[in-house]
Amino acid sequence: MWVGGVLLIVHRVSFVFQMRSPSVSLSPPTVTANQLYSYDAQVGNQTLHHFIQQSHLAMCKAYGWSSTPLKVGCFGYDNLACSIAWCYTQLIETITERSVIVEDAAAWVHDGWVQNYVWWRDQKPWKTNKAYTKPSAALGDERRDNLALTAYADLPEDEKEKDRVVASYVLSNVKW
Repeated sequence: MWVGGVLLIVHRVSFVFQMRSPSVSLSPPTVTANQLYSYDAQVGNQTLHHFIQQSHLAMCKAYGWSSTPLKVGCFGYDNLACSIAWCYTQLIETITERSVIVEDAAAWVHDGWVQNYVWWRDQKPWKTNKAYTKPSAALGDERRDNLALTAYADLPEDEKEKDRVVASYVLSNVKW
């Protein structure tokens, strides 16, 4: 429900989404660069920060990547924050209506990624707030722009699988 520019999710969600003016800060950020999600928000019985790092480890394990913790304020950290928070929000809104399958949750993960990718690409938060880190690879490349324009159902299978890994982790680890 939108109330005065703030989206409030009722049920068991402790997220409060609101738009704030960007500011210059040298301390680590406590919210995503698009100001939609607090890193300390509860996702089930854990913080969003916990889910970000643990989902990242699950991705590293699934793809054989090195498992260095993600840095708060970097593009990848915010990608997982937005993907997980959006997935969790949709999960809360859907859980009473029907059983959620991994494909539903993976689509929500993709939607969260799109939201964050487009925001970082267009707003360049590292230019207005030094707490956010410039991505190592330039945003706005053809591959990611095309993925952002593509619905989950139409993604290539390898891209869907990345979303399924995060979705499976969230579905397996949210404790009510």
